[in-house]
Amino acid sequence: MIERLIVAAAVPNARAVAARAEIWADRDGRDAYDLVTARAVAGLAVLVEYAAPLLRLGGVLVAWRGRREADEESAADAAAATVGLSPGSVIAVEPFPTARDRHLHVFAKVSATPVAFPRRPGRAAKRPLGH
Repeated sequence: MIERLIVAAAVPNARAVAARAEIWADRDGRDAYDLVTARAVAGLAVLVEYAAPLLRLGGVLVAWRGRREADEESAADAAAATVGLSPGSVIAVEPFPTARDRHLHVFAKVSATPVAFPRRPGRAAKRPLGH
């Protein structure tokens, strides 16, 4: 599915990777990407932790979320500080006419992600940063 979208959008330097983020970031994926995007993967703090090791300095995470929740955003901001990301804007979007409560949360990589990240698979989901 993602591969078809990449072709349809004619994005020559995009690729889909079928791997756990924690494993990919520990291998070829570390500091390799300008953009990471995710939808319906995990809580925002967990997404921040998954994305940070994959991003180059100056790279951006765009996380597709539903309704805004102050506690979730606060935890994500705290997690971001731990892994070298800085929270940016939250953009309300309407991908189709009846859509409501859709937002893009943008984080920029402003410093190197500590070598302790990624944690082993499943650890971020069980013990999210920022909580």
